[in-house]
Amino acid sequence: MVSAQYVIIGASAAAVGAINRLRQLQPGASIAVVFQEKEFPYNKCLLADFAAGAKSAEDLAIITPAIAQDSAITFYSGVTVTKILPEQNKLLLNDGRSVSYTHLLLTMGSSPAVSFFFEKGRSNLFFFHTLADVNRLLAQKSKKAVVIGAGLSGLECADALNKQGIAVTLIERQLHLLPTALTPQAAVFIQRYAEQQGIRIIYQAVNELKITDNTITSVTTDDGTIFDTDMVILATGLKPNSELAQHAGIMCYESSVMVNEHLQTSIKNIYAAGDLVVVKDQITGNLVRSTTWPDAMMQGGYAAFAMVGQPKSYPGIVPLVSSSFFGLTCAAAGVLDWPDAKNLEQETDLSYTRYVLDQENRLKGFIVIGVSVSWSSARRALLTQQPFV
Repeated sequence: MVSAQYVIIGASAAAVGAINRLRQLQPGASIAVVFQEKEFPYNKCLLADFAAGAKSAEDLAIITPAIAQDSAITFYSGVTVTKILPEQNKLLLNDGRSVSYTHLLLTMGSSPAVSFFFEKGRSNLFFFHTLADVNRLLAQKSKKAVVIGAGLSGLECADALNKQGIAVTLIERQLHLLPTALTPQAAVFIQRYAEQQGIRIIYQAVNELKITDNTITSVTTDDGTIFDTDMVILATGLKPNSELAQHAGIMCYESSVMVNEHLQTSIKNIYAAGDLVVVKDQITGNLVRSTTWPDAMMQGGYAAFAMVGQPKSYPGIVPLVSSSFFGLTCAAAGVLDWPDAKNLEQETDLSYTRYVLDQENRLKGFIVIGVSVSWSSARRALLTQQPFV
C-alpha cells in the first residue's frame, strides 16, 4: 500500500494549482498524484497550437523542475483509480495497488461526450481533447477531415488542421458557430474569417456514416449531402468524469460534483475542483460547470487552503469562453440576454463587440472578437460590477 498525506486524482490545471499551493503552505507534506494519461502534466490550452505546429511538446509542460524533483511528491502516470473507499480513506488502482490518504482532491476533469451513433474504435475517428488524441490525429497524415461540432474545441481543431494543409469541413447541427456562447451576428463574423481561410461550414446534423474496413469514408447530413473524408473528429461537447465520485457516494448535480465554498464535497476530507465540479456563477448565482484553465488553477489553490486547515471562501466564477482561431481573438462572458438590458454593439472589418449593460450601466455580459483586440477591461468590469463606460 502507498500512503500519502494528500492524494490528487488527475493531473491537469486544478491538480497543478493544488500542488503549487500545498508546496507553499506545507513544504514537506507528502503528496501523491495519480492520473490516467501516460504523459506528464501539460497545458491543454496549448493543444491547438501544438496541433498547428506552433508549439512543441516541451512547450506544453506545466510542472516546474522544482516540483518534478521534489522527493515528497510522487507522480503515478498511466494508472487508473478503480474505486474510492471513503470509509477507509483509500483508493484502489487498476494495477492491484492501493493508496491511502488523509485528504483527497478529485480533479479528474472531463471526457468527450459520445453518442451511440459514433461507435468508438473506428480507425479514423478522433477526438481533440488530450495530447494522445492530437498525436494520434497528426499521425494519420490525412488530406480531408470532417470536424463535427463547432464549439471551442471544434473551431480550434478546424483551424489547426487547416494550418497543417488539411481540407476541413466543419459540421454543426445548430444554426451558428459557438451556439452556446455567441449571438448569431457574432458567429457570422467568425464564419467569414473561417471561410476566407478555406474552411467549409455546414449547418446540418449527421445521420449516416459510410464505413469500410472499420474506416469512416464519408459522412452524410440530414439534407442528403455526402462528404468524403479521410478522418472524422468529434467535438460534440464534454461530460464530467464523475463516475468515481458517484460510486463513492459523493453528492452530484447533473453529473457534476457538488462542492461548498471551500471546494469540499459532501464527504468531509474529499475535495474537488476543475471541470468536474459545479460552482456559483457570480452574475446569476446559479450553479454552473467550471471549464476554464484559470478557474481550475484557482480552485485547486482554494482546495489546498482548505485541506491544510486554512479555508478561504471561493467566490465562484464569471463563465468565460475565450480562444484564438482563424487569426481572431474571441472572448464571451456573462449574460447576453439580461432583462431590460442596453446592448452596445459595433462591427468593423476587423472586430465585433457587444456589451450588455443593466439600467445602472453595470456590465452583465460581453462579446469581443477581432484581429487585434483586448477584453481585459470588460472582464474586469464584469467582475467588479462598477459602471462601465
